Amino acid sequence: MRKLLFTLVASLLCCAYSVAQPIMGYTFISSEGTYTEITDGTKMSHPEDLSLYSDGLVWMGSTTPATETTTGAGFDIGFDFHFNNVWMNKFAIGSNFALFLGKDEFTVDPTRHRWFLSDRDEDGNMTHNIIQSALSGWRNVEATAETEISYKLVGEAPAKTLVVQYKNMRATSTGYECDLQIRLNQTTNTIDIIYSGWNNQWTEDDQYTTIDVAVGIKGGDGDALRLANGDDYSWKNVITTYEDYTIEWSMDNSPADGLTFTFVPGPDCVRPTVQPTDLQLNVGSTVLSGSFTPVAEGEADGYIVLLTPNTTAEGDYPVDNVMYKRLDKIGNSIVLSYGPATEFTTLDRWGEMPEVEILPETEYIVTVLSVNSLCSNGPLYNYASVLQSLVTSAPSAPEAVTLTEIGLDYAVVTSTANEKGQDVIIAYTDIPYTNDYGTYLGSGLFGTPDANANVGDEIEGGGKVVYSGPAGESVRIDGLDLNKVYYFAAWSKNAEGVVSSVCAYDAGITTATLPYEFAIQDMYCDITVGRDMIGASVDTDINGFYFGPAQVGGEYIVSTQWIRPAAGTARIIFDMNMYIWGRFGSTAYNEWTDDEKVLFETTTDGQTWTAVAEINKDNAPSYATYNEFVNRFLLFDIADETPIKFRVRWIPGTGQVRFYLKDFRLEMKKDCDYPVNLTVKEAVGDKVTIAWEQQGTETEWLVDWRVAGTEAWNTVTADRREYTLEGLPGRTNIEVRVAAKCSADEVSDYSKTITVTTGYVLPFVEQFTDDIISSEWEFVTGELTDTGVEFSDGGWYAMTNRFGGHFIMLEMPDAPANAWVLSPVLNFGDGSVNYNVSYKLMSLGKGSDDEQVKIVVSTDGGQTFTTAGVVLTDTAPGDGEEKEYTATLKGYQGQVRIGLLVTCATGTTSYLQLASVSVTESCPNDAVVTVDEIQGSYATVSWTGTKDDDQQWMVYIRKAGETDKNYQLTSETSMTFEGLEPRTTYEVGVTKACADDDIARPATAQFTTLASDPCLPLETINVTPGVFDLTLQWESDAYAFNIRCRKANSMTDDFIQYEGVQGNSFTISNLDPATDYLIQMQTVCSLAEGDQSDWTTEMLVSTLEETCFAPTDIVVEALHNRAVITWAGEAPTFEVSYRLASEEDWTVFNVSEKTTTLYDLTPETSYQIRLRSICEDEQVSRFSEIVAFSTTAIPECVTPSNLRVENILETSATLLWDADQSNISWLINWRDASVTSWNEVLDLTTTSYQLENLQAGTAYIWRVKANCEEDRQSGWATQNKFSTQTVGVNAVSVDDLTVYGKAGVLSILNAQHIAIDNVAIYALNGALIGSYDVNTTENVLIPTAINDNVVLVSVRSGAQVLTFKVALN
Repeated sequence: MRKLLFTLVASLLCCAYSVAQPIMGYTFISSEGTYTEITDGTKMSHPEDLSLYSDGLVWMGSTTPATETTTGAGFDIGFDFHFNNVWMNKFAIGSNFALFLGKDEFTVDPTRHRWFLSDRDEDGNMTHNIIQSALSGWRNVEATAETEISYKLVGEAPAKTLVVQYKNMRATSTGYECDLQIRLNQTTNTIDIIYSGWNNQWTEDDQYTTIDVAVGIKGGDGDALRLANGDDYSWKNVITTYEDYTIEWSMDNSPADGLTFTFVPGPDCVRPTVQPTDLQLNVGSTVLSGSFTPVAEGEADGYIVLLTPNTTAEGDYPVDNVMYKRLDKIGNSIVLSYGPATEFTTLDRWGEMPEVEILPETEYIVTVLSVNSLCSNGPLYNYASVLQSLVTSAPSAPEAVTLTEIGLDYAVVTSTANEKGQDVIIAYTDIPYTNDYGTYLGSGLFGTPDANANVGDEIEGGGKVVYSGPAGESVRIDGLDLNKVYYFAAWSKNAEGVVSSVCAYDAGITTATLPYEFAIQDMYCDITVGRDMIGASVDTDINGFYFGPAQVGGEYIVSTQWIRPAAGTARIIFDMNMYIWGRFGSTAYNEWTDDEKVLFETTTDGQTWTAVAEINKDNAPSYATYNEFVNRFLLFDIADETPIKFRVRWIPGTGQVRFYLKDFRLEMKKDCDYPVNLTVKEAVGDKVTIAWEQQGTETEWLVDWRVAGTEAWNTVTADRREYTLEGLPGRTNIEVRVAAKCSADEVSDYSKTITVTTGYVLPFVEQFTDDIISSEWEFVTGELTDTGVEFSDGGWYAMTNRFGGHFIMLEMPDAPANAWVLSPVLNFGDGSVNYNVSYKLMSLGKGSDDEQVKIVVSTDGGQTFTTAGVVLTDTAPGDGEEKEYTATLKGYQGQVRIGLLVTCATGTTSYLQLASVSVTESCPNDAVVTVDEIQGSYATVSWTGTKDDDQQWMVYIRKAGETDKNYQLTSETSMTFEGLEPRTTYEVGVTKACADDDIARPATAQFTTLASDPCLPLETINVTPGVFDLTLQWESDAYAFNIRCRKANSMTDDFIQYEGVQGNSFTISNLDPATDYLIQMQTVCSLAEGDQSDWTTEMLVSTLEETCFAPTDIVVEALHNRAVITWAGEAPTFEVSYRLASEEDWTVFNVSEKTTTLYDLTPETSYQIRLRSICEDEQVSRFSEIVAFSTTAIPECVTPSNLRVENILETSATLLWDADQSNISWLINWRDASVTSWNEVLDLTTTSYQLENLQAGTAYIWRVKANCEEDRQSGWATQNKFSTQTVGVNAVSVDDLTVYGKAGVLSILNAQHIAIDNVAIYALNGALIGSYDVNTTENVLIPTAINDNVVLVSVRSGAQVLTFKVALN
């Protein structure tokens, strides 16, 4: 809920804020004068660092420069100089051709020297009283040791002149040095700027260099006179302007030596004698605006408009010789306007926000006076008979209008009165309020209602009245549209019938239903109405809504309004993009962190959100480029029709990432579902291959395509999940969409439409003028050899100049140079047409003498380029020369790629521009063939076209489908072919030969001869019914047949139609079981128009009852290399089909159980599986739904743990370890601790091993590692150490020992006084921590500093070993 200001005046002129000041009254003279150098003036000293000149310096009363803002008295002018209505007596010098004037003391900021004529300082104040001819641009002026800045007072009173001189100043961008003087002239108070040396240093290398020069004088805020280029762009004929323009300085446009710009002050001011008339005022609740009729031209040059509340304007008039600007206070009045404008307002210059406060229901006086200020010694005001008017403002807005409820098609609002409890008028609209640029301004588009408006009235300017009366009533509005933003406004109305000009405002969005599109890029910024956008930098643009740049630890959220769904499976579809912005280039973001995720969540109460889908590191898309969008779709289940809100919540893991989401859609998944993930597999020449993913069990699809921008679709049928469109126009945008044909009479919705650009089709001419050069062109380097080329990037490159021109350039690489331009792959067809390939090269700088240009042809589509493929070798063009290289390609067929190669063995190549590439027919044929007459046995054909006098036309005729061309020669342009067969399609071709081995491409036309007898329908059609199909058989040798079929109980005549069926049988598939169908057939005797029979009488046939049903409840448990499939079903045999998700063909096998395992799968790969039942009567069910699954990553081969040794005797010991389920066998290394070489035991299949033939009383070391599937091995487990029993030691029992730990001390209670030889402590992973030879029959205490809390303790007594798990702490 918020209040909103509405404008009373539709057009608010920004010129109402213009300020009239004396500098604008100056006149300007351009003349050819003489530059007279001063030689003995007061010289300014240089700073030690000359580069400070470009940062900005000022000499303020001292010959030592200042680099920061400086306040001081400056240098004496030497006389009083009248400027900006002030008698100036001081000046300061700026480093960028700028002179500052002041009275006694003033302030200059030298660092802003490039913008003195227009810019404001960091406090918003403009630098005042300046004369300047500054070089604009960053660091565009500098000094050398020869630079000299000085000043000198010349002449005698009353004709003195102050000369400030700049000598040998350097323009940074060119390095040229130039001179300039600024002269102040006593008595006349004129200003001269004189130029020298600005026009004699330019060379041809500077032909594209331009420098902008800001020339002019400035007084106070908004009071400046600047110079700009006139129509002829010459410095001599510059024009004056009040705008922030500059003069262009270039080789073709430079000031002549002695060119003088003179600024002459205007005449003394004269007080106006007449006032404006006809003051018109519009006043609202918080806004006042008005206009008046100006005085006659020449009577006054401006006006001051004053606003005074609750009092007369007497005593609040402006004062002579005082300049005012908007918002200045004059006593109890405020200045609304000062200048020539005759319209004014209290709003800001954009007409959006109040800049002067107007209180509701308050009296105000508006006063207008004429003034002259474009003159000297002014301004002077006219105080006689001022123009004045009294007005009262409108009431205040209601306190609030509140949307209390909104549903699918209704809304309920109520209102709260203003502080006076006045009545209200309530209205609504669905039109957002925007400015001229389409920017949403925060409300709906409303006018202001009339006080007597009734419910149902349309408000002029926008809105419809729904209530008028006391505030506080609930108002219900019915008949609203779904999923639409509505705006509500309420105005106050006082007892006098005056309506407030401002209103209270609220907005809401009606509930949506599915499908729901959140096409943010097409919406106004009222996106937040009824929705949420949470987090820093969550916004929208033409690409959709975006988050970021991300801050790690933050969350970014955007939500929908309320949506009423349906029960079932819903789908989220969207395009997403992620990239990292960089100052010098952005990069695709593909490195997701473990914590990063995008959550898709729903709520039914607006408070508790539940995640229904997620994108994370494991399933995140990958982007090839920073601006690529990837289409995603996610499924989730909806329990019932309870309204939900849906939101996207991004938890970033990396800073500075930007996340885009567009074309967002929520929809219910249908049983007959459209294909998804349309991709372009290949686009070469006139062929485009499209692939897609199916969502059901369909086996046929409808593929629609059209040229982008056209309306009609072309439709073909595909029986695989990809289709190749052929014969498309070259370099053309083609739109493609696909629908699933789920059954004979059921077709899904169409998929999302994608756009693909076709490749190059012969012939073509490419001049590289497009904004983006097709990626089919490649720029590479590599040496041409007899066996091939190893290419790498580099050499030629595409560029765009400052004027928007596009070029392919080779910028003089060093030898050895081998720079290639590789063409797209081109289809040369059957080789019957010859072509010329031509390249135009322009040299912008000559290279080495041994430089060569070659044309090389690859006949395997660019896979191999060799020296055998060179068809032209020539020298490079000379300096400044454009040269064309042409080679004829005869007999080439199939996929061909052509390379332009520039080489040099020494020095460098030329600086080359590739102007164009063309591949055109060497023998072009412009013939057009027309079939004039067709009969059953003959046809007459004519043609138009051009040929040489010594050429003859070559004409052939053949049956459609034949390949032989038996040419007949003729000089005529028509021919009659006799002896033709009726009902037969023929092709006629007309061409010519430019040489014996160069025949042009034939121009062709087809026709079908007429019938000699009627086309009769079939007499007998045999139908064999199946459960899901009907097989039709017939006897006929006709050309083709049309078949149509419909359900017998259908209320419409919508037929399933099959056209052009050839042969003597056809199966209508994907029918419903146990259903009656009506079938008809039509005979097509030929392709001749009208040569078809009538339709046969409808036959009633029925499909069989379904008794064999598809398996259900399919569950897949996938590992990295296999998957276990289980299902439910009742059949003796099941057919299992599986495939890679990216492949078309299925692997099929039968099983008799309700489970099977797929082996030898590829890790981290997507697969699909489907099943069907094979029943006892050999019936086959429909296929089940296709189930998608993915294998996992290859698991880690886990290292064995808990290494230990038991049964240690004098010559043997048992090694034991724990193993992971991924281990399938083990490898042991062991050795005497005193040696370095290992003994190896391979391929153990148990987790223990008995070492034999050991040496008594000897220490041994051992280690183990595991073998896993796919020849993987774990790491070695940490080495373990043990010692064999000494000879002669008797075995004892260690069963009665008690072992425990406390405070890091290991205690062994030995009540039976058993002989304990050794105590060893191990970590739980088997690593030996410590070994202690105690050799005692008493209790044992071992203090430890072990960090591990729980350890394994091995106690050895003779050959017996007992292991305890002990907590030390």
